[in-house]
Amino acid sequence: MIELQLANDKLINELTPSKLTAFSNLFFYSFNLVDWFQNKCLRINLN
Repeated sequence: MIELQLANDKLINELTPSKLTAFSNLFFYSFNLVDWFQNKCLRINLN
């Protein structure tokens, strides 16, 4: 039972950083997408 718990904790510890990285990558990607979209709209408005 204890061994299973330790294995589970190890799995969670290994997964957590990659989940956070994936989340932050997604966040920055969508932020850049919004930024690009706003710039495109501004250029259209200026023209």
